[in-house]
Amino acid sequence: MYIQPQWLANNAIIQRDKALIISGKAQAEQEIGLWLDDALVDDVMSDEEGRFSLTLPAHAAGGPHILRVDSGEESSVYRNIMFGDVWLLGGQSNMQLWTRRLESRFGKEFEQASDSQIRYLRIEEAQACDGPKSCLPRCQWVSVGKDDISHESGVGFFFAQYMRKASDVPLALIETAIGGTPVETWIDRGRLERLGYFPQWAEQYAQPGYAKASHEVYEKASRAWLALVDQYDAGLKEGWSSVDCDDSTWNSSGLEALNWHNPLLCDAGVVWIRTQVSIPKHAVGQRGMLHLGTVVDQDVVFVNGLTVGETGYRYPPRDYEIDKLAATMTIAIRLRIDGERCGGFAEGKERTLSLVIDSGEEVLVDLNTVQWKYKRSVSVEPAPQQFFLYNVPSSCYNAMIAPLQGMSIAGIVYYQGETNATRTPEGYAAKMMLLVQSWREVFADPSCPFIEVQLPNIAFEADGWARLRDEQRRLLSMDHTAMVTCYDVGENNDLHPVDKKTIGYRAARAALAMKGMSDAEAMGPLVSHAELADEGIQIFFTHVGQGLVAKAALSVQLLRPEGWKRLSATISSNRSLFVALPADFHVEHGDVLRFLWSEAPEIALVNSEGLLASPCEIRVD
Repeated sequence: MYIQPQWLANNAIIQRDKALIISGKAQAEQEIGLWLDDALVDDVMSDEEGRFSLTLPAHAAGGPHILRVDSGEESSVYRNIMFGDVWLLGGQSNMQLWTRRLESRFGKEFEQASDSQIRYLRIEEAQACDGPKSCLPRCQWVSVGKDDISHESGVGFFFAQYMRKASDVPLALIETAIGGTPVETWIDRGRLERLGYFPQWAEQYAQPGYAKASHEVYEKASRAWLALVDQYDAGLKEGWSSVDCDDSTWNSSGLEALNWHNPLLCDAGVVWIRTQVSIPKHAVGQRGMLHLGTVVDQDVVFVNGLTVGETGYRYPPRDYEIDKLAATMTIAIRLRIDGERCGGFAEGKERTLSLVIDSGEEVLVDLNTVQWKYKRSVSVEPAPQQFFLYNVPSSCYNAMIAPLQGMSIAGIVYYQGETNATRTPEGYAAKMMLLVQSWREVFADPSCPFIEVQLPNIAFEADGWARLRDEQRRLLSMDHTAMVTCYDVGENNDLHPVDKKTIGYRAARAALAMKGMSDAEAMGPLVSHAELADEGIQIFFTHVGQGLVAKAALSVQLLRPEGWKRLSATISSNRSLFVALPADFHVEHGDVLRFLWSEAPEIALVNSEGLLASPCEIRVD
């Protein structure tokens, strides 16, 4: 007997107060029964082809229950079923970022989590370029406190913790986020085509075999490039990872200088980096940790000639365990630069060699303070560029969102935009409106709550982030939407900030307000409009709580023929700012005004509940 939905399995959480259609195929013209615990809740006859459709009636929150589908002598039994609230987690890597990556800050909270009524539905990453699918890729229910959650969403974890504190309702998190994805991949093709957002080049990926053939071409070229790098790498041939390597004639600097501004690190190839450090006697023979921050692009790290770790791409922090610390330790790093961008170490990161102790770690050596030797061993042409199928518009929607049709959910939390910020920030709001419409249609809920996370602060490779934040703000013109502002919890030197707890809390706060479960403000101050007033401009806000609060000197920017002009602003009422204009400063209706416009905005204005005002660009009425 075959049963849909595919996600229905042991430990599933079903949306409370909503009926669920359970369909499938069994023997032809067979009586099919649906049981909840000991109660028969629906029964039908399968048709001449064996197809059937059953209805599980709406049920109040609670459980556990046993759900059973009977067909003659066949039975499908699902145990530990709960009814609760189901939330979809969407977006890219910062939503996907798993709890294991956050252990350095929140490890104890993950270890102590024991609420098995919080469950994730982990859906395997997939793309489909030839239209929407009816079946999900592989999926599995994972329970907090019982199963390993090290690969589950950190934002989702903290969102669920706060939601459960507010309500004793079981909570499910449907994980659909994939790192690197643009918004276009999560929207159905029909809507993209109607607004001209489905490019002609994407058509070829719908042709049978095209995507596979393209990937095989890339794989062959990539293998050849890697073989070439290894073949001509003098460091591999001459043993530059060993303790005995003579690096006395190499260049010398601190690690902070070995960043992507260093001209030696701007060509594709390999650079070897070495140092030697002494370890205090009390730590010799004990377990250690090596922390190197993030690196562009790929690294292999050796300690006293032995490999202790390697990472194949730029974003993960390099945290490598050392089984036994020696009195003298030679650290060698083989840094491979693929050539799309300059390589090296991210600036401003802590880099340490530590002793692992019961209470955490004892720093033995600050690796930013020691001298490192470095030498290029090979230069080559840049690596072949990989094309990821998730860049094909609608491909992730087809494989991971469309198959959820028929599922009822409580709402959506969406954290994405980094990819679009560096590509096409203009028009992002219109695309997001298509996404919200598209997903609400899948879940048959035109008022489904949709909470987006605005991009946090960042200070490198951030072209377009200020513009995209304003595009995200513009989505709030749609009903039943809210936004988490979080430019106070980012890391200016990292695309993946660790503080997902604050984001999870603010998303939960918005969710509770939208669901009528809290009287608190759902979000921070949002600009309403700006209008000319006597000798100045009044800027009005909503979501102010009991009133606006300045945390720093306030200012706005006005667009003039000669460029942007900064002017001071002051709080003039609970919900407004006033910008005094110089006597010779002429402003007309329609002039453009910006507030908090920066890749890393200053924390300057909040509401009475401490939530950040959203950056904005508006025209003066």
